Amino acid sequence: MDEREFEGEKKVVLSEIDADKADLGSVANDFLSQELFPQAPWKRSPGGISSVVQNATVEQLKAIQAEYYI
Repeated sequence: MDEREFEGEKKVVLSEIDADKADLGSVANDFLSQELFPQAPWKRSPGGISSVVQNATVEQLKAIQAEYYI
């Protein structure tokens, strides 16, 4: 993935995160998951955290791919 394509995809993900924050059902579900399952991986929103997505780089994405994808 080149840098320009990656920046475009980040905008899409950030808009999805913003939409989830505006949806009361999503906010309630995230809160309940965090409270009911504090040790579980699904306690976090799968969309991620805006600041992390905003600051992500192509190099980080490639490192994740190398580590976790076969």
